[in-house]
Amino acid sequence: MSGSLPLAYPLSRIRTILPLLALLIFAGLAACQRPGEETPRPSDPTPTPTATATQTTANGSPNGRIVYLGTDFQVYTTDPLGKESLPITQGSGSYSWPGWSMNNGRLVYSSFSQETALYSAEASGAERSILYENAPGTGSVAGLRAPHYALWSPNGLYVTFLAVGESGLSLYVVPGSGQQQARQSATGAPMYMSWSSNSRSLLVHQADGLFRVDMDAQGRLLDLEAESLVYRVPAWSPDDNSTAFIVTETKGHVLYVGRFDGSLRRAVATVEGIGAFQWSPQGGHLAVGQSLNEGDPLLRDIRVVEVETGDSRTLVEGTVMAFFWSPDGSQLAYVTTNATSTALQWRVVDVVTGEDRKVADFFPSSDQVIWLTYFDQYTYSHQVWSPDSRYLVFAGILVEGDAADGQASQVFVLDVDGSEPPLALATGLLASWSHG
Repeated sequence: MSGSLPLAYPLSRIRTILPLLALLIFAGLAACQRPGEETPRPSDPTPTPTATATQTTANGSPNGRIVYLGTDFQVYTTDPLGKESLPITQGSGSYSWPGWSMNNGRLVYSSFSQETALYSAEASGAERSILYENAPGTGSVAGLRAPHYALWSPNGLYVTFLAVGESGLSLYVVPGSGQQQARQSATGAPMYMSWSSNSRSLLVHQADGLFRVDMDAQGRLLDLEAESLVYRVPAWSPDDNSTAFIVTETKGHVLYVGRFDGSLRRAVATVEGIGAFQWSPQGGHLAVGQSLNEGDPLLRDIRVVEVETGDSRTLVEGTVMAFFWSPDGSQLAYVTTNATSTALQWRVVDVVTGEDRKVADFFPSSDQVIWLTYFDQYTYSHQVWSPDSRYLVFAGILVEGDAADGQASQVFVLDVDGSEPPLALATGLLASWSHG
């Protein structure tokens, strides 16, 4: 890929670019920006916000703060009302994929300008550290503006990420302080991961293999003998006692839950095509989506599976692009197609009652398209829900009736029950809520 993607995409373009993005990213062949290349800039840069005299902390409001990537490719944070914006990066560099640590005290983001690097920074923007930087000509932190899944450990001590180097796509682990060099833990594409809640281990789905990487064993890979190519992200249960993964068997694709040592493994659901799943915050249920066409990134339906019994019910019928549990586990937000237009649609469904309501029609920003495409990985690093389970945040163009609201991609806060109108915070390409 050369240059930047357009700021927003209609659905007709989304279906076209998703397979290309998947091919480039999965294979680790996304074109890397060469040293000295200039990053193209959009024609409508984000005005630099003005920091307030009294700056709030990341937890300074009931719903924390929002980090976003402006259309000028700079990183900012803001309160949920957009009244206390703070620039985290400044200058001529171009940045991407900002995300919060679990305790909201630090941020991680990447640069794609004269150098390719991964940074961590204080939420105040007062200090930053280089976590990883490629030597000229050796590769990059993935390709230009491509996802690399920078993910904080729950205890805030480590960051994992993907980078492309001489040995191909690799998984690295690095202390979030930036005081030690990054350690290569696995190589090969595609690759996805999730942390245990105690931060002692990573689950890594590399190619068709499932592995555990232990932090106290110097990153040693332990094969969990669960081969499959029909899902992406494995998942720890919130209590760390179980993992969820899909195994390809002669009878089909089976979603299993079991101990990471292979014991107490039991089937809880079958999956057609490509599967995606997420644990409920309380750990008793899995939300499961599946596609009938393995070449199509769009899913069909969302089921909620009770892990203990294997009982399941269909919560959402129809086309689904992405879905996300609310922090309190009472709702699922999901993105679907719009039957009457080319826009996408945010909807929210009550897990208990099944009440399903539209929140907004929208065209996603270019970065939001990537985020939605790999939502099962980004659910761990980029929070769409506010900590109180009342609001959503996203970047794109809001559609009201038959008309798009303006031409520049904006960061919006959406009230899921519709009692408040959508709030535009700033022009931007990607946003994430701080953790509760």
